[in-house]
Amino acid sequence: MAEVAKIMLKLKPKQVLTIFVTWNLNAFWRRITKFQRPWAPFNPPRNLEVPVDTSIDVPESNEEYLRASREINPYEPGIVALAIKLGMREKSKDKYAKAVYDFVKNNIYFCMETPPIGATRVLKRGYGLCFSKTTVLVALMRVAGIPARFVSYKQEMANGFIQLMAEEVSGAKDIAQELENRRSTFTHGCVEVLLNESWVPIDITWTDEEEVGMNLPITQFGESPFGKWYHIVPESVSRAETPPPLSKIKYSMAISVFFLRGLYDRLNKRFDDIREKGKQELTLVGRDEYIARKKKFYIPPPQLIFDE
Repeated sequence: MAEVAKIMLKLKPKQVLTIFVTWNLNAFWRRITKFQRPWAPFNPPRNLEVPVDTSIDVPESNEEYLRASREINPYEPGIVALAIKLGMREKSKDKYAKAVYDFVKNNIYFCMETPPIGATRVLKRGYGLCFSKTTVLVALMRVAGIPARFVSYKQEMANGFIQLMAEEVSGAKDIAQELENRRSTFTHGCVEVLLNESWVPIDITWTDEEEVGMNLPITQFGESPFGKWYHIVPESVSRAETPPPLSKIKYSMAISVFFLRGLYDRLNKRFDDIREKGKQELTLVGRDEYIARKKKFYIPPPQLIFDE
């Protein structure tokens, strides 16, 4: 968003006033008329139905990639109960990992708001940023004895996502073109899990409906995400047991959301529309048929960051 704002100041300074004043005032007024806080999220918490049984006891591991770490506690009662519901006890690790992937990917929406910190908070909210979703996935993997680690890197936005962002801000293609020319990057992340002695890539940024609504291939379990909607900067890749400092991300995002409340409302409304469009498309053609159609025109990229 900062990059878009800089370009707009250069190319369309008059529209900056519209964004910072008109859109924000409208956004704050809508909340006041609904007796909400001026900075309340665009979408209310979804409150996913997560079982909680404090009587379940799971032995805690102290091994790397299995133990609790900064802002990740896989042994919270809610995480343990959800893991059991997803089949931790009766399924093989491969099938359980796939079940976790499907649950986190498609039940937690992507939303541009101040991200909740902690897996149980993300589940209660029902939406978050990429790092919000990865904390839930890592917690559910570790509690089942599946080593999981975070992968962070800088990425270039794909043209479709650039276009979505720029057109929502300005309604003009020249902003998107300027972003593309600058090869703008931002920090992103996914997860690797250790299955059958191999680290498997997992990207859960978008739900199936969001991907289809943006006319993207549906990312599947174990696939490299690169080249589908972004390309990475190879030298920026890092792997770690703990996520990036989420508190820093949260507060920087909170400031951005407050001063650009109107813009974030418009973007989140666009994502709601994208999900609805994707839902309708999947209902019409079916998930398998959609994947088959995309495979005719799409060649998966090489797994650039997952090779040791």
